[in-house]
Amino acid sequence: MTKTLSMRRTIYRRIAAVVLASIIGVSLLFTALLYREIVNQVHDDVRSRDQLIAGIADQTDDRDVLATLGHLAATSSTYRITLIAADGTPLFDSQAKVATMGNHANRPEFIAARASGTGQATRFSATIGKETYYYAKLLRDGRVLRVAETTSTIYGMWLRQLPWVGGVLVVVLLISLVVTRRLTRSLIRPITEGDTGDRTNIYEELAPFLAEREEADKLRRQFSANVSHELKTPLTSIVGRAELLENGLVKPDDVKAFGASIRTEGQRLLELIEDVMRISQLDEDSRPRLQPFQASGVIAEVFKSLADKAQRARVQLVASDDELELYADRNMMFELLYNLVDNAIKYNRTDGTGKVTIRTWPGDEWSETGPGAGPVIEVIDTGIGIPDSDQERVFERFYRVDHSRSKETGGTGLGLSIVKHLAAQQGAEVELESEPDVGTTVRIKF
Repeated sequence: MTKTLSMRRTIYRRIAAVVLASIIGVSLLFTALLYREIVNQVHDDVRSRDQLIAGIADQTDDRDVLATLGHLAATSSTYRITLIAADGTPLFDSQAKVATMGNHANRPEFIAARASGTGQATRFSATIGKETYYYAKLLRDGRVLRVAETTSTIYGMWLRQLPWVGGVLVVVLLISLVVTRRLTRSLIRPITEGDTGDRTNIYEELAPFLAEREEADKLRRQFSANVSHELKTPLTSIVGRAELLENGLVKPDDVKAFGASIRTEGQRLLELIEDVMRISQLDEDSRPRLQPFQASGVIAEVFKSLADKAQRARVQLVASDDELELYADRNMMFELLYNLVDNAIKYNRTDGTGKVTIRTWPGDEWSETGPGAGPVIEVIDTGIGIPDSDQERVFERFYRVDHSRSKETGGTGLGLSIVKHLAAQQGAEVELESEPDVGTTVRIKF
């Protein structure tokens, strides 16, 4: 329930953030496009107005030009009309007294008009947040007629419209949040129903995931139960023998045997804990460190580590003389082979043999990717073998073919499960062939 609520909040916040960003982005884009359209229209109007007034001025007698401009200015109050002499001196201005105006010879629009016939410029006023567009045209007598119009900048336009835009944004945002909340609930509902076991309305794509999760949960529960059982057995034995020793109920001649039994059970408990910790690490999908190395070197190290145990069990360890390079995790391969060779010793017969062979396996006989060749390592023993009915289950955690034999040899039931995990993480397959009273072969294919 907590995870579902957290998922709902995450989806809701992300959708709401996307909606809010989209609304703001669209508003800014619309404002920019509108502003560009307004500016273009203003520039066209100013140019048309200037051309019209210039045409009238060219056809008007010099004595009547100022009066004509005054009349035109009165009917076009939104435009600023300026007449400038050839030397840059203002002669007429519809919005200012020419006596107070400075020389305009350095104005870019005036310079351009004198040079090419027309000129234009835009000047921005940070104080009032507006910009003015100027368009100038050279008259026949050398004077320059300039028309200008002041408009708000895009920022000024935005600020003026902010109350209206803000109101619309708030309304749209509230509607979007309500829709988003309902959409989030509809998206989460199938997942929630899947969590509660109701599969009628779940997403089809979630079905394999939910099935896999249920299987993983089932395996975890079984694993926890098995661990509790496996830990309880040696602990009960240790506690029982310790109480007998503590209360003096053990004959002096049996004290040594009791101590040895406690040590054996303690060692078994320690091995079990180590195997449980290792398989938990493998469940976390630790990344293998792949590197090239010679398989014979790892096999020799494994044989050296298990030499004393093999000698006590009177099992001969043999390795083939072949040389083969593996591209795998060397530490994982040592652990994998150690478990297999250890099993070949534990479940062998007296004067039996444990053999490790390395060779290249024809890829077209087993690979799903087509013809090729891959390294194969086989661990072969001449031991008690595994019945057909148990061969498919020996890689399950804590599964033992013969519990009494496993207890006698110290087996935890996790060795082959660890082998399977180690092989899978390195992209290898595990095969098992066995015959009771003949022996077992475990094959690792890369």
